[in-house]
Amino acid sequence: MTFGSTFGRVLSPMFQPKSQAKVGGWLPTDISGCKLWLDFSDANFLYTDAGSTKVSNDGDKIYQANDKSGNGYHAVQATVDYRPLYKSGIKNGLSVGNFDGYDQLIISNFTVDGDWTIFNVFKDTKTYTTGVMCMAELSESVRGFVMRPYDNSTFRVYAYNTTPTAIIATVPIDRSNYWIVTGKAASDYITAYANGNAGTPVNTVGTLNTITNTVRIGSSFADNNYLYGNICEILYYDSALSDTDRQTVETYLNDKWAIY
Repeated sequence: MTFGSTFGRVLSPMFQPKSQAKVGGWLPTDISGCKLWLDFSDANFLYTDAGSTKVSNDGDKIYQANDKSGNGYHAVQATVDYRPLYKSGIKNGLSVGNFDGYDQLIISNFTVDGDWTIFNVFKDTKTYTTGVMCMAELSESVRGFVMRPYDNSTFRVYAYNTTPTAIIATVPIDRSNYWIVTGKAASDYITAYANGNAGTPVNTVGTLNTITNTVRIGSSFADNNYLYGNICEILYYDSALSDTDRQTVETYLNDKWAIY
């Protein structure tokens, strides 16, 4: 059963452009603790400048992607050459953000306080290490999380404790498809999920970091690990969601993007 049939109908395309449609009446913010929501299908939240001019043409450079959670964590790229592209009608009729290997969007002064759950909908098209999302600087002591494809068949979710030590959970993916990859960090373990299927939980062995730092979308570190591919949607919750809530979000994303 889909969210469309459970919570109501999506508006007809003649009344609501496909790139701006929501799935039924349910929203990710209906689960408490949604701290960040970037949606590259919604042209109402994507801008070619600092929040005044919305994208309107296929191939427009995205200067700013606004946070739909209401918390104001907008993702910005001031340098023209590093801006991802707004590409319409790419996945399930929806628009995506296209990252060409050097693009990244920056969120400043984002706080990670221990537990978290992150959802990424994306396709990575290169066959070597690239980045999707991270909160990291050069030192492990100021890293909160990293999410990135690791090789041709593996995706990694990194959490960091106060030791500091990288705790790495893995889950299989391939580079030919779109994926919903979820990372969940709890007080005693982290787990990675690909299209709702869990990898093996990894013990955190210590207290998860509480830090305020920069989040990068489309790159994994402050070096050359960049994404070649498309990002559809990103959600961050400031807690380790229950399995029921995690599955609810994953079902919403799958119904919307037709991933699996």
